[in-house]
Amino acid sequence: ENAGTSSNDTTTYIWNFLACKTNKKSSLSDVYKSFKEYKRPTDTPEDILKELYDYSKIYGQIKTKTMDNDGINDQLIDLIDTIKSEVAMPLLLDAGMKYSRGQIRADDIIEIIKIIESYFVRRSICRLNTVGPSKLFLMNKKIDTILNNTPNASYVDIFKFLMYSASSTLRFPDDGELLTVLQGNDIYTNDKKTCKYILVKIEQFYNPKENVDPIRLTLEHIMPQHLTGEWRNDLGENWENIHKTYLNRIGNLTLTGYNSEYSNRSFRTKKHMKNGFNDSSLYLNHYMRDVDKWTDSEMRERGDILSRDISKIWPLYKPQHTYTNDQDIEMVALDNTNLEEIITKRKPKSFSFPLSNKEIDVSSWKGLYISVIEILYNDSVLKPQMQRAFKHGNSGIFENIISDREENIGQYGEVFWEQILYPDEKTYFRLNKSALDFLKAIKVWFKFLKIDESDLSINLK
Repeated sequence: ENAGTSSNDTTTYIWNFLACKTNKKSSLSDVYKSFKEYKRPTDTPEDILKELYDYSKIYGQIKTKTMDNDGINDQLIDLIDTIKSEVAMPLLLDAGMKYSRGQIRADDIIEIIKIIESYFVRRSICRLNTVGPSKLFLMNKKIDTILNNTPNASYVDIFKFLMYSASSTLRFPDDGELLTVLQGNDIYTNDKKTCKYILVKIEQFYNPKENVDPIRLTLEHIMPQHLTGEWRNDLGENWENIHKTYLNRIGNLTLTGYNSEYSNRSFRTKKHMKNGFNDSSLYLNHYMRDVDKWTDSEMRERGDILSRDISKIWPLYKPQHTYTNDQDIEMVALDNTNLEEIITKRKPKSFSFPLSNKEIDVSSWKGLYISVIEILYNDSVLKPQMQRAFKHGNSGIFENIISDREENIGQYGEVFWEQILYPDEKTYFRLNKSALDFLKAIKVWFKFLKIDESDLSINLK
């Protein structure tokens, strides 16, 4: 009930819960596998159910905008209902739980939501992917690690730092990029809903006490989408290029409750008619009251004004401090669908495997591979099966994994093949592999020996 009552609501909640707790990205179809990976050996069913229940209360409050602070709920309405940035939910879940425990303040959550909204508005304007950043918001464990290692650090400032220092593909567009796009690009065609939202928020920013009704107001092209002869004359000889260039730029867009009345009438008519621009109380229409014509010069000047408004309302939030962004240790199972992404630039710390009655420390992927092979070989049931594989040598599914003879060394004398099980077996194992290739080789052995890939869990540095 906390998560919702439709058939997929519980699955979606548990996906977000796991993403928050593990900071790993998986698909909805892999929720069960991810849940198995998450369950720690010391957890009882009661422990896990209590944790799931406690987080579900926060999740439900975020989704329904019913937290115990009106300021937080007001910000959530914009973020969830309008911007629809569900990808930030894992981070919001963590912040919400910390707020409920008194670890951060209401003002902290409000600022976090504002930062997320600013990030998505700026990326939408700049036509940057607003779905891909789901990985960026799997950061609460990084925040906790930095908090634990940095005296007097704040959750919000660390969050700003991680947002501000994101990779180029996940970047928070700065003022230069934002203003360049606003002053020179179409912001209407790509995302009409966000375009209208931006204009509504500008109006609310300058008229906070006025009741700005987004439902009643509609987007209006001041210079219309279809030009009449009068408009062409007013724009001059270069009317076609002006129309193409400025039609969907911010400077030519406004809000009105009289869109059908305005239609494609001339600027003078729109300005002086009943309920025209001269009669409008909207801040967005003040500029049109003060000019007598509507050409590229006016559209460009108004665009500059609104662009500065946008950069003020949705600022680039810079951190007060810089922090050491060390990746924390986390566990991953061999059957994780995002294995390559998770292990990139990481090393193993230890691993757990049912055939071994203890956690085994390792310092490299090569060391992990050798340890797994030795465990498999020393099992009385699996050893005869492995010996049958050894006879096939460097062929079939074991090509480039094992060989029944010593293969050529590298041109500079590097040894690529080694006898892990020497002197018991004269089988050579290929050991100059990448991290991912070592894990792929283990997958081959597991498939051959009919071992479930989820049995191998690796703790990463």
